[in-house]
Amino acid sequence: MRRIIRAALRRKRPDREERADGFAHGQEQSPLFRVLSPEIRLLIYEDVFSADRLLHIVLNHGRYLGRAGNRRHGQMQYGPMEIGHWHCFDAESPLPTWQHACYGTYQEGNGYHYRHQSRSNSNLLPLLLACRKTYVEAIGVLYGSSRLCFKGAVGLLKFQSLIPAQNWQRLRRINISTVFLIPVQTSKGLFPGPRPLPPEIYHEWEEACFMICTLPCVQSLTIDLTIWNYHDWKTTNTIGLEDLMEILEPLQQIKAKSVDLELNAKVPDSVRAVFEPLNFNIREFHRPYNRELFRQG
Repeated sequence: MRRIIRAALRRKRPDREERADGFAHGQEQSPLFRVLSPEIRLLIYEDVFSADRLLHIVLNHGRYLGRAGNRRHGQMQYGPMEIGHWHCFDAESPLPTWQHACYGTYQEGNGYHYRHQSRSNSNLLPLLLACRKTYVEAIGVLYGSSRLCFKGAVGLLKFQSLIPAQNWQRLRRINISTVFLIPVQTSKGLFPGPRPLPPEIYHEWEEACFMICTLPCVQSLTIDLTIWNYHDWKTTNTIGLEDLMEILEPLQQIKAKSVDLELNAKVPDSVRAVFEPLNFNIREFHRPYNRELFRQG
């Protein structure tokens, strides 16, 4: 061990100025590029970013910068919003996808834990950000092959605003998990502006559906959607036809090869008739809800 340490100490180390102004390698010296062909590297990227695995897009405040003005009572300040990419490790959970522990809120012992910083749980994802050549080669596979999972419409809209336009255009497979509160007018009156999920903000839902329409090669859209009645919080509640139509109408404009909607309510034939021909498939399914960690309303 001492011999290794002495050898490391003898090794010439450039000072800060030399490192700052030194030559930036083209990264071809890495075995990944020197030994493996582009075709093999592409297969590796496709295997890592499997289309059969959910990739949660986690959006959080940036690093905590302190409080403005008064240290004790001033408003908390954060850096720019950060994007985290989390390969799903909670796929067996029966809960709505937006309640997956991957998003950073989960039970731990007798309490709960909240992960404040957006991070990634894949070894290759940090490599994409650290290695320019790998990023150029693999980013298309990451966004083109993965099933990107968003927490509500706001998650998709924030993501679209934070990434380059060419990366947004690469999206092929999208999953959205969200909650709506009805009656519509009650929800709009109680929650008029941006806020954390739940419930969904109606105008953001419409905007998110429109943004999906701008994707030139979108192949699949899957949605798990829960509707609550403000006057009855049970998942098996009475849903007004007009409320249901306002939620479903924005989906009609999406032209993906497949649009599959999972809903905690039966869609009457009279509503289906209004939208004929339907551009999406509907399946009635009732997921449990974690009330210990997430408020209901």
